[in-house]
Amino acid sequence: MPDVEHFLSALDLDAEYEKRNQPVPGDEYLTELFQRRFGKSIQNWNSVYWFHLTKVPADVDFTEGILPLRLSLPKLWKTLISLQYDPRKRAILEKLRDTRVPNFQYNLKVGRSFADGPYAMLVKESAFQSNAIGNHDYLRTPEIVEDICNGYEQETGERMLDEVLEALKPCIVKFEDYDADDQPHLMKVLIHYCWSKCRSEELCFFSNTCFDAKGRTIPLSAIRRIEFLGE
Repeated sequence: MPDVEHFLSALDLDAEYEKRNQPVPGDEYLTELFQRRFGKSIQNWNSVYWFHLTKVPADVDFTEGILPLRLSLPKLWKTLISLQYDPRKRAILEKLRDTRVPNFQYNLKVGRSFADGPYAMLVKESAFQSNAIGNHDYLRTPEIVEDICNGYEQETGERMLDEVLEALKPCIVKFEDYDADDQPHLMKVLIHYCWSKCRSEELCFFSNTCFDAKGRTIPLSAIRRIEFLGE
């Protein structure tokens, strides 16, 4: 679509924004300008592809799908304990698992439906630009893994995070979701992403959006690709 590419490449959004009398979020104004030129989409999407970012042992095959936190947490604890060759460290982790992890973020998430996920990104490229977009770097370490390791360090004064990260592999799981009812928002994100790419602009907050399964498992049947990075 050369007309679209030419339009986006030539569009100085800051200059256009200064012409407005009333303030409006930049992503909304870009969508307004785009739709003024090309019209609104008349085709509804049947599904959307999302990218789940994580770091797991190399033998994980996601046969159970992508699990919410309440279901994945026991497996995560088992993995972290199994990674420790020192019986003393394993015993400490088992105690923390069975009693209380001295970490605010861990205790904020565990047992809370709002943190159950699982989560994913719309734009795969955003996985590699966490600093620019302002996201946690999930390919370096899942948040809950970092929370547990920080709790272990708080309990013992010993750092465990680095050796855990060394034992895990970054992984991107592409899956298809058939609940595409937020098409206007997704369209804003896609237009802003295309504008950024056409103008060689750095991706930002508006160039991506997140998916929250709200506690439901993403089944294996919805998974389209499992990519271990570095292979």
